[in-house]
Amino acid sequence: MGGRRRRKVEHTDDWQELLPLFDWPEQESYEELRPLVLFGDSVAERARETGTPERTMYRRIERFDGDGMLSLFGSDPAAHRAKGRGLEPAIRRMIVELKAEHPALNNNEISNIVYVRTGRRLGKHTAARVISEEVVPLKLSRLFEPYHEAANRKEAREAVVALHLDGWSVKAIASYLKVSRMTVYRAIGRWLEGGEEGFADRAPGRPKGVRKLDLATMDFIRRAQENPELGAFRVHAALEQKRGAEVSARTVGRVSWPSTGASTGWASPRGARTRKRRCPSGRRGGTRSGPPTSGTWITTFRRRSTRETSTPSPSWRTTAASCSRAPSPPPSDRVPTRPLRRRRALRRAR
Repeated sequence: MGGRRRRKVEHTDDWQELLPLFDWPEQESYEELRPLVLFGDSVAERARETGTPERTMYRRIERFDGDGMLSLFGSDPAAHRAKGRGLEPAIRRMIVELKAEHPALNNNEISNIVYVRTGRRLGKHTAARVISEEVVPLKLSRLFEPYHEAANRKEAREAVVALHLDGWSVKAIASYLKVSRMTVYRAIGRWLEGGEEGFADRAPGRPKGVRKLDLATMDFIRRAQENPELGAFRVHAALEQKRGAEVSARTVGRVSWPSTGASTGWASPRGARTRKRRCPSGRRGGTRSGPPTSGTWITTFRRRSTRETSTPSPSWRTTAASCSRAPSPPPSDRVPTRPLRRRRALRRAR
């Protein structure tokens, strides 16, 4: 309506008459291929008509079949794909939606998710370029709620596995669901081990079953401990050699004296060296190198209350030292010090 009127031209298939009508080189390239692609005309005849070599025509047809209209905009379609022109709109939208779903996703993680979903590998900087060109919307909803805010643990574990199958990394899953990576690894491991049954809750504690440590093994360890020169590792080696029991050295150490001797009533090995444990608070109220215990403070305040002294010093060292000294004698029994003797001598001289 408001634009310029186009001049009317009669329809023709003569190539020489079509050349003056072309405004763009891409239009000319398409008109060369149009009869060949649409109607299957002879390539040799079209090459003689347009003056284009026959091998060039075959090469352009092959590129048009693979890249479509993109092959008309230059000699190298890969260069146009590198600029983002060859990226499908669905993949561009997928990249933007992933960034909006979890902004902490980096470009490599987004590329991995796109590859898992579509099977197409993106370039090193493709995701970053698409995010810089597009507007990332603000999402008000989430695909999955945080792990500890789910209705039950089964749904939370299903969310972990769903994101894992979608191509999310463990770090991204832990950040998105606001949970530790160990929890993510545990949920994936339970799914790999038991399938959908691994999503259900299990009974707490160790599973019931036959223990490796039985009474015969404990008796063997007790008899071996009668030799004070044998340690847990040697007893473990002897146990594995003679009885074939698969008990670790740490288990042997827990069973041996003195950790279980008091509870089982076993006698101490002959010749074994015993050490007396020193009570850390044996000297209450004395000069100590560390802060006082509750018993020290109780004793301190009791003594100070009986002596009716002034306000206690804020330093615990001073308080402990004052409590450890013997009570001073009455004022009448005090022996005058040297400065006091000098004052009395001066008074007598006057």
